[in-house]
Formats: sequence, structure tokens, C-alpha cells
Amino acid sequence: MSISLRSRLSTRFLGTDVLVLVCLALFILPLVMAVLLAFQEGPPGMRTGWSLQGVRDGLGGGEALGVLKATALYSLAVTVLSTIGAVYFAWLFARTDAWFRALLPLVMIAIIVTPSLFYAIAFDVLGSPRTGLINEVLRGVLSLDRADGPFHAQSWTGMVLVAAIRSTAFSFVLIAPAMMHVARPLEEAARLAGAGRLRTLFTVLVPVVAPSIIGAAILAVIQTLEAFEIPLILGTPAGNRVLSTQVFALLIGPTGANYPAAAALALPVMGVIALLVVWQRRLLRGKEFVTVSGKSGSMERTSLGRTRPVHSAVILVFVAIGFLLPVAQIVHSAFGDRMGDWTSFTSRHVERMADDDGLREAIVNSWVLAGFGGLAIAVFCVVISWVVYRTSARRSALLSTTVWLATTLPGILLGVAVFVVALTVPGGRGLFGTVWLMLLGLFIAAAPVGVRAADGPVRQISPELYEAARLHGAGPVRAWVSSVLPLLPPGLLAAWFVGAVVISSNVAVPLLLSTPQTTLLSVEAMTRYREGDVGVAASLILVNLVIWVGVGAVVLILSKLAGLRHNDSRAS
Repeated sequence: MSISLRSRLSTRFLGTDVLVLVCLALFILPLVMAVLLAFQEGPPGMRTGWSLQGVRDGLGGGEALGVLKATALYSLAVTVLSTIGAVYFAWLFARTDAWFRALLPLVMIAIIVTPSLFYAIAFDVLGSPRTGLINEVLRGVLSLDRADGPFHAQSWTGMVLVAAIRSTAFSFVLIAPAMMHVARPLEEAARLAGAGRLRTLFTVLVPVVAPSIIGAAILAVIQTLEAFEIPLILGTPAGNRVLSTQVFALLIGPTGANYPAAAALALPVMGVIALLVVWQRRLLRGKEFVTVSGKSGSMERTSLGRTRPVHSAVILVFVAIGFLLPVAQIVHSAFGDRMGDWTSFTSRHVERMADDDGLREAIVNSWVLAGFGGLAIAVFCVVISWVVYRTSARRSALLSTTVWLATTLPGILLGVAVFVVALTVPGGRGLFGTVWLMLLGLFIAAAPVGVRAADGPVRQISPELYEAARLHGAGPVRAWVSSVLPLLPPGLLAAWFVGAVVISSNVAVPLLLSTPQTTLLSVEAMTRYREGDVGVAASLILVNLVIWVGVGAVVLILSKLAGLRHNDSRAS
């Protein structure tokens, strides 16, 4: 069967044109509404005409320029640190004999699925100038005779370092697979020419996997430009404002929400993110720059020699600071009797959380929304991945780019955009105050990541299976159900898990769209922490983390069973 016929069958069965229209409505319409909002007079929904006043309020003056400069510097610093860190750890994991390297992928995945709010709160307490564990250890090790410091989490440095830890994990999972498949003879040739280990890394390995590194760096830029929780908790108290926190300030200002100014302030960053998304899609589309070989490229790890203990110690330090310490701090904040006292414990914080009807309702809301929303995202993302992989190049590029353009809206502004869409679309006003409007915003926020999670498993399904079923007389639906659907569980599980995690941990979108009746765990944790109730906030985050660990284990087991079943069916 020809490729063109295969494309027509795939397009006909999955309704690609209809799917394109759905994606345009879901992901482009809110973006257009956010842009138009910057040029409206008055609040959303009021037909008061058009004006440039919002642009003048949002972008005029030195404050806006300072915020944009701070945002660019923050994004650049996090991207540089995380990309260097990810390349280094990917090299240790994929190419060297470093001890403890097997811990790296496990810890990186754990960091990815752990919410940003978790890290913001954990490091805010760990880096408390007087009682923070990090400062107590530093004062002891450095023999400093002072009551506070030397590290302040609520600072520009703290904000950058904490964001860089999370961004390193995202970049690692993109770079490490490419690093693993570089042909061994390339390294051997460089070593025979007299190059050392680090020189080989930067002159041979880095150029070969450059597309993956660039893609990871672009993703890091996009994530930091949109970041909200870490800048809000660690940056705002110290007077360090970036785009997301300044937009939030304009929406909750003492004189009322200035929607046009908030949208106008985001316009330059939205344009930059849109260009980065298009560049990333063009860079990675249909290209493979990794040199892979057969027998001669078998994995033989580079010996680190006398520096092996040093590199291994770096791995342990990252594991401790990047995951173990934050988890320990959240557990201590939930069960500790006093801040800074690691010897006395109490259950009163957890008991207060369990006795609060509003918090119990928020937990139930979060998990119901995460469960059903994750299911919707899983089905949608698997379908998108299947169509993108199987249909014509033009439609494939349009679909994938449309979904990823949703990331151009900073989370806090995405909530506003969804709100404006509901005001504009006929019948949309009936969604106000319901969980459905919030679910729509969270769906848009989680879909790009869900597509990425579903893409790998879906691409492992050979198109010949569907074609063989069609050649044996099966109709399009029967062929797809009998040959493709049984192989989709790994992709569905991955997309569901990722989508559900994003929904349950997102703060920016529900912060604007939730009501007291539809509030979520993430919003309540943020609110309680900002009110000074650290114990209850930590208890909420800990409950969420423990449940997700259990769910993640179940998803992993089910994925393994699905893979074994697939292998057995192939063998038979």
C-alpha cells in the first residue's frame, strides 16, 4: 500500500480536518483572546471599544521594562545552569562508570512529577535565614559566627537555583537518551588523538547531540518564562518580580484588576515563546543527528579514573539537594512541632487538615478533576500523536505546532484567556463558577506535555499492522480497533499520568478560575502557606505526593504488564 493511500486512510478515519479545527478552538482561540484583551477598553465582556490605554499601562514606564529585563535574565540564568547540569549528568549516566549513576534517571523523573509549589515551599523553609537547615549546616561547616544566613532562599539567587534544579531534570530526560546512542568509536578516536575526558565531551559528544541540547534549552526558556510558583514564593517577598508575578499583581491590584495592562505586559514574552516553539518544532521535526552504530558501537563506558569519587560525590550531592532534602523538609513541616527543631514531632497539622471540611473538599475536587481530566487528556493526546505520526506532513506540522502554541500563554494569563473565551462564546457564561471552566483551562495547560508523553509509545506502533488489517478486508474502524487499540495502553497510561499530575499540581490556572466550592488542593496549599500556616500547607502537599507515588507505582506496573503482553503476542 502506498504512503499516500496510507495517509488518506489515516486522515479519513481519524477526521484530521475536524481535529485541526478542534485544536484551533482549544489552543489558538484563547491565545487570540489574550492578545485582543490588551487592546480593549475596560474589563472582559464589556463592549466598550478599543484602546491603546492597556498597552500604555502595561508596557509604559520603567517598571514594565525592568520586569521584562528581570524575566529575560531569570530565564537565561536558569537555562544556562540547567543545560550545563543536564549535559554533565547525562554524560555521567550514559557514558561513564561513575558510581550511583543509576540513581539519576529515577531522581530526575521524581523531580519532574513533583510540583513546583512543593519545591518553592520546601526550599523557602530550608533556606530560612535563621532556622533553615541549609543555613544551619553552612554556618557549622564554615564556622560562621552569625545568627542568620549566609543563604537566603527568598532572593534572586535562591529563585534561580531552585528553578534550575527542576529545569535540569526536564533537560536531562531529553538529552540522556541521545547521549546513550552516540557511537563509541567517535569517543575512541578523540581519545587516541590525545583529547581528555572533558574535551571529548565538549568537542565530540556535545556537537553530536546538539539538536537534543538545543531542544532542551528552548524548553527550559519556555518553562522559566511561564514560571509562577517559584518566583511568587521566593522572588516576590524580596522584591524580585518577573512576568508571571507582575501579571498576577496587575490582576489583584488594590484598585481592581487591570486586564488590558496584564495582557499587554505579556505580549512581548508571548511573541518570544511563539518563535521558540516554532523553532523547536522545525529543529526536531523528522531529523536525527545522533550517530548510532552496530557491533562497533557497543556500550563500553569511559573510565573516570582518579576523578571517579569526585563525580560520584556530585551525583549524591544533587540527589540530596534536589530531592531528599526537599522531601525531608516537607515531611518535617507537616509533622514537626517547631520550625528548625528536628527532634520533636506532632500530628496536629495533619489533624487540622483532616478536620477542615473545605480542605477535604479541595482534596476530593483535585483528584476527581485529575482523574477524569487526565483521562480526557490521555485519549486526546494519543489521538493527536497517532494522527501527527501517520498523516500528511502539512497537517502533522499544523497539529503539533497548534498544540504547542498553547505554551505561549503564561499560566496566570491562560486563566484570564479561558475566562474571556467563556464570556465571548455563546452559552459560555453558564460555565462560570463550575468545575468545567477550570477543567478547560487545565486541559489546555496539560495537553502539550501529555502529547509529549504519548508520542514515544505511539511511535513504536508500526503502521504496517493497520495496513495489514485493511488488506485482509477489515474496515477502517475494525482495523484500528483490532490492530492498533490493543497496543495503546502504554501511551494512554503515560499521557494520563502526566496529564493528571499537571492538573493536580497547577496553581496559576485555578487560582483565577476556582471558587470556594470548586477550589483545589494546590490553591489551598498556596493560600495557607502565604497566610503563614506552613504545617497545613505542607500536609496538603505531602498527601498529594504520597498518593502520586502510589499511583505512579501502579501505572509503572500496568505499563510493564502491557509491554509483556505485547511481547507475548508478537512471539506467538
